[in-house]
This record gives sequence, structure tokens and C-alpha cells, in this order.
Amino acid sequence: KQTPDKPYASYAEPIIGDVNADHNNEIVIGAHDLSGAYKIYAFDREGDLLDGWPVDVPNGMQIHYNPVFADFRDLEGLGIIVVAHDYHQTSGNNGKLFALAADGSPVSGWEGGKSVPLNNFLLGSPTVTNMIDDNPEIFLNTSVGPVGWYYDGTEIPGWALSGNHPAPSFPLNIQIVSGLLD
Repeated sequence: KQTPDKPYASYAEPIIGDVNADHNNEIVIGAHDLSGAYKIYAFDREGDLLDGWPVDVPNGMQIHYNPVFADFRDLEGLGIIVVAHDYHQTSGNNGKLFALAADGSPVSGWEGGKSVPLNNFLLGSPTVTNMIDDNPEIFLNTSVGPVGWYYDGTEIPGWALSGNHPAPSFPLNIQIVSGLLD
């Protein structure tokens, strides 16, 4: 039975992992509710919402990309990276990248999310890797090319939105090659 606290439909796949470091897996999914508003949900293994969830995404934005986990060293549990976009370009901002903690709050440095140009290009889920140091770096393939952020939300030089990147027509897959760079 559908209830207001459960997702109604999703275009993205759920992810499963120990979000809150309780030694049990939780389920995270971006979906819309009965009203059509998109939210990010986190459920325990019994199907109950975790405290602080669901998290609303900005009005008019949708979640069509799979969320991913990131191991932020200063967090208890796993961080959750989600990208939302304005598929119909009604909100005046066509993309946001969010980093959330286990309680649904933003990771420090990620308050309000990061604006990203998507221009209705569905270029895939974020990619998380540890190429630079022991903290995660987050990369996203945007309509201006791949861009990257350090775990603290600052842009990675050379992978910044301010650069002049050609728009690639392939998905960004750093996770496969990052093991070869070690």
C-alpha cells in the first residue's frame, strides 16, 4: 500500500550500504512521492525511514541518476552523492549535485548543493574515487564536460566548471582507471 512517507516511482536504481554505521545495510533511492515532488529516501532493513529522511530536492527538479556512496572520513557512516536536474527547465537552474550525511543533512562544504550545467543531457551518475588523497573526489559528466570536486566541496583545478571543456558524448568512468593509476 502506498503511503505519503514512501516513494511512489523512481527512474533511478536504489543503492544499498551501511549509511549510518550501525552494521546493517540501508536502502537509498531518489524518487517522487504521490504529489510528484522528488525526494531522496533512506530506509532501514525493515523499510522504515531513517531519521532526517526523506530529503527534498529543489522545486521542479527530478532525480534520474543513481545515487552513489562516498566514504567521507569525518562522517559516521557513508556519505550519499545525488544529482538532481530540471528536466523541463522550470526552476531556472538545470542541475544540482548534493552530498548528504547519514542523518540527511548536507556534508560540510556541500550546503545547498553544487550547481552544474546539464542542459537536459542525461550523462550518468556521479563517480567517486580517491585519485588525489585519502578523501573522496567526486566527478560528474556535465554538458560542458567532466567536472570534479574535492570531498570538502571545492572544485578540483583542471576539472572545474570555470574551465573550457568540450562536451563529451561518453560516460565518465574514472573508477575503472583509478586503480591503474595507483
